[in-house]
Amino acid sequence: QVLILEPRHFGALSGRAQIYIDLELYQEALKDLQDAKKIHPVIRGNRLIKELEKLDSKKAKKQKLFSKVDDLDKNIFINN
Repeated sequence: QVLILEPRHFGALSGRAQIYIDLELYQEALKDLQDAKKIHPVIRGNRLIKELEKLDSKKAKKQKLFSKVDDLDKNIFINN
């Protein structure tokens, strides 16, 4: 509902992207992360965005993505 009221809410976009990743909806996750990056250009999720861009959403396996995500900082969306 947050995104209905405020489509440019960074936290809601990045949170929904994580949910999409869990659901293996990689194209949707990528779109939300790209939209979040437009709002907050210094997002530390650049590597994750690049990995999602590489994945073919029809063939991607959850395990492949999670091995990449495990290498990333767990606080990827926190502004330091």
